[in-house]
Amino acid sequence: MPPDLTGRVCVVTGANRGIGRATAEGLARMGASVVLVCRRAEDGEAVRIINVSSGAHTHATLDFDDLQAELGYHATSVYARSKLANILFTYELSRRLAGTGVTANCLNPGVVATRMLADYMGVPRTELGVARRFGASPEEGAETSLYLASSPEVESVTGKYFERNQAVASSRESYDEAVARRLWEVSGRLTGLSP
Repeated sequence: MPPDLTGRVCVVTGANRGIGRATAEGLARMGASVVLVCRRAEDGEAVRIINVSSGAHTHATLDFDDLQAELGYHATSVYARSKLANILFTYELSRRLAGTGVTANCLNPGVVATRMLADYMGVPRTELGVARRFGASPEEGAETSLYLASSPEVESVTGKYFERNQAVASSRESYDEAVARRLWEVSGRLTGLSP
């Protein structure tokens, strides 16, 4: 029996299709109010930040001299680096939020039959979408996101990487705190949020 999330507000980005849509629909079925653009946490309410990464991160390192791939763009490499950045950012955010009651975790949903799989990996499309033999359904891909958003078992867990509802080790590069701090600072400058 899934948890009752009535009265809870959940924020889902990228909720118009694929894993994000399945996550939003799953949270709504549990009674949550799902917000796509912003969230407002009531005083004392615990907030769970969940970032979707990918197993592809294990093949990546960050190149701060070409962080935005301006010197050469290859879709699969950029995808892998972006997913490593998701993990580094999540771990750094978790450290910065220590003691606040806000948790930050990330996850690998596995190979999921979405448009992204077709766009980045060249998996064939069918009339109904991406060929199903190439991965789980978006609903299956959303299971770990839903678990992290709703399960009492992970209420106070933070700074972890999950697969199939279990905390597992991410790549060695993802644990480099100096790289994470540098990424945080560079990201702040690129987005105009810090000098």
